[in-house]
Amino acid sequence: MPLHLRRPRWPRIGGVRAEPVPTLGGSGTSRPRHPDQPFDPIRVRIVLDGSGSALTVASLNLHAGVDDQNVPFDVVGACALLDADVVVLQEVWWPHGGWSQADDVGRALGYEVCWTPFGTGRRFPEPAVGGHGVGRWTGRPPAVVLDRRGRARGEVPGVGDVPAGRAERRSTRVGDRVGEPGRLGLAVLSRLPVRSQRTVELRCLRRDGASRAALVVVLGVGDVDVTVVGVHMAHLSQGSLWQYADLRRALAASVPAGVVAGDMNLWGPVVQRLLPGWRRAVIGRSWPARLPVGQPDHVLVRSSLRPDRGEVMAGVGSDHRPVRARLALVPAV
Repeated sequence: MPLHLRRPRWPRIGGVRAEPVPTLGGSGTSRPRHPDQPFDPIRVRIVLDGSGSALTVASLNLHAGVDDQNVPFDVVGACALLDADVVVLQEVWWPHGGWSQADDVGRALGYEVCWTPFGTGRRFPEPAVGGHGVGRWTGRPPAVVLDRRGRARGEVPGVGDVPAGRAERRSTRVGDRVGEPGRLGLAVLSRLPVRSQRTVELRCLRRDGASRAALVVVLGVGDVDVTVVGVHMAHLSQGSLWQYADLRRALAASVPAGVVAGDMNLWGPVVQRLLPGWRRAVIGRSWPARLPVGQPDHVLVRSSLRPDRGEVMAGVGSDHRPVRARLALVPAV
């Protein structure tokens, strides 16, 4: 087996392990579904021993399944290397009429999938030539161009107004290619039982091409409920301070045991100032993957969760490196 596909030898944490439960009356094959049809994930049985409760949380920006040169990589193999109980995935691509990348990972690795879309658009998975629509950082066209139609509701006036019709022109300037239609979004994958899930809408920003939301998932870790909040924030230059204010209000009503993970498009010290009371479980450079200069990808914890170990992992194919944290539940006194 190639080295980049080998599963790391990282033992299960706190006696937690997941066992796939075979479904009744099924052959194990999948069939295409409509994007609006709910996903029926593989059922997972969680086994806890008496040594205590803990979980491993990882976050990865998939960049729609392509690297910084728009070359596709193995998304399922990349997520297998994370070896985590909970995985927060950003920039998950869902092609029209097919399975999302989160669904592929969930079915292959035994995760239950929670998903929320950020917008529709087109993906350009191959490197383009001709110099049109050059990306800001890599000199390549963007991997995904989102539509901006129908985004008037909830926009913040005065935050980087975009002239009417500009979005439609952007969507046709990537090497004059049509691209693959679909949706881009955020997903939380869990091998632990999902008790509930909901979305918290974040302010739409006129400089941002996405309609963002925080995905709030309540998981059962033994007898304790742990809230995992998956996020992918806009850039500070786009007005993300509005979204951080929305997120801060939403987190104030969260349960004591909580995790916030995702691509926050801000360095750690600034994030901690904007989200007081939350601690960083991982400190290290994660972007860009080839030669990291900073850390926009974070795992934050508070109250009854204690970070035992945090790390920025090696690159797995995306333009971001994954971050992973091992968290222990602190017993209430």
